[in-house]
Amino acid sequence: MVHSFNPGPYALTHRSSRAHLTAPNGLTVLNAEDFYAALLFAAHAYFAELSVSAELQANFKKRTENPDGGAIQTWVVEQVHVPPSRGA
Repeated sequence: MVHSFNPGPYALTHRSSRAHLTAPNGLTVLNAEDFYAALLFAAHAYFAELSVSAELQANFKKRTENPDGGAIQTWVVEQVHVPPSRGA
Protein backbone atom coordinates (compact mmCIF):
# COMPACT_ATOMS: atom_id res chain seq x y z
CA MET A 1 0.00 0.00 0.00
CA VAL A 2 2.65 2.50 1.02
CA HIS A 3 5.12 1.76 -1.75
CA SER A 4 2.59 1.77 -4.58
CA PHE A 5 0.46 4.64 -3.24
CA ASN A 6 -2.53 2.39 -3.78
CA PRO A 7 -4.95 1.95 -0.91
CA GLY A 8 -6.25 -1.31 -2.37
CA PRO A 9 -9.50 -2.52 -0.95
CA TYR A 10 -9.87 0.31 1.55
CA ALA A 11 -12.04 3.37 1.78
CA LEU A 12 -10.13 6.55 2.55
CA THR A 13 -11.39 9.45 4.61
CA HIS A 14 -9.91 12.30 6.64
CA ARG A 15 -10.78 14.14 9.83
CA SER A 16 -12.87 11.16 10.90
CA SER A 17 -10.84 9.30 13.49
CA ARG A 18 -13.93 7.47 14.78
CA ALA A 19 -14.29 5.76 11.40
CA HIS A 20 -10.67 4.51 11.32
CA LEU A 21 -10.50 0.72 10.88
CA THR A 22 -14.27 0.30 10.86
CA ALA A 23 -16.04 -1.48 8.01
CA PRO A 24 -19.58 -0.11 7.77
CA ASN A 25 -20.15 -1.45 4.25
CA GLY A 26 -17.74 -4.37 4.38
CA LEU A 27 -14.85 -2.15 3.26
CA THR A 28 -12.26 -1.15 5.87
CA VAL A 29 -12.06 2.62 6.36
CA LEU A 30 -8.69 4.30 6.79
CA ASN A 31 -8.67 7.78 8.27
CA ALA A 32 -5.75 9.64 6.69
CA GLU A 33 -4.50 11.27 9.89
CA ASP A 34 -4.60 8.02 11.89
CA PHE A 35 -2.99 6.06 9.07
CA TYR A 36 -0.21 8.65 8.79
CA ALA A 37 0.39 8.54 12.57
CA ALA A 38 0.61 4.74 12.52
CA LEU A 39 2.98 4.83 9.55
CA LEU A 40 5.19 7.40 11.27
CA PHE A 41 5.23 5.34 14.48
CA ALA A 42 6.16 2.19 12.54
CA ALA A 43 8.94 3.98 10.65
CA HIS A 44 10.44 5.34 13.88
CA ALA A 45 10.27 1.89 15.49
CA TYR A 46 11.85 0.25 12.44
CA PHE A 47 14.78 2.68 12.24
CA ALA A 48 15.35 2.50 16.00
CA GLU A 49 15.59 -1.30 15.70
CA LEU A 50 17.74 -0.99 12.57
CA SER A 51 20.31 1.04 14.52
CA VAL A 52 20.90 -1.82 16.99
CA SER A 53 20.18 -5.06 15.09
CA ALA A 54 23.04 -6.57 13.08
CA GLU A 55 20.64 -8.99 11.39
CA LEU A 56 18.27 -6.20 10.34
CA GLN A 57 21.22 -4.14 9.12
CA ALA A 58 22.45 -7.05 6.98
CA ASN A 59 18.97 -7.52 5.50
CA PHE A 60 18.65 -3.78 4.87
CA LYS A 61 22.04 -3.68 3.14
CA LYS A 62 21.16 -6.69 0.99
CA ARG A 63 17.86 -5.11 -0.02
CA THR A 64 19.27 -1.68 -0.86
CA GLU A 65 22.07 -3.21 -2.94
CA ASN A 66 19.67 -5.35 -4.99
CA PRO A 67 19.45 -3.99 -8.58
CA ASP A 68 16.01 -5.57 -9.04
CA GLY A 69 14.40 -3.09 -6.71
CA GLY A 70 15.40 -1.54 -3.47
CA ALA A 71 18.57 0.06 -4.76
CA ILE A 72 18.71 3.68 -3.74
CA GLN A 73 18.08 5.94 -6.72
CA THR A 74 17.69 9.65 -7.25
CA TRP A 75 16.05 11.66 -10.01
CA VAL A 76 15.84 15.29 -10.95
CA VAL A 77 12.22 16.36 -10.93
CA GLU A 78 11.50 19.27 -13.20
CA GLN A 79 8.84 21.72 -12.14
CA VAL A 80 6.36 22.55 -14.88
CA HIS A 81 4.81 25.98 -14.73
CA VAL A 82 1.14 25.94 -15.62
CA PRO A 83 -0.31 29.41 -16.04
CA PRO A 84 -3.62 29.99 -14.24
CA SER A 85 -6.67 29.62 -16.42
CA ARG A 86 -8.65 32.72 -17.20
CA GLY A 87 -12.36 33.02 -16.57
CA ALA A 88 -12.79 29.46 -15.35
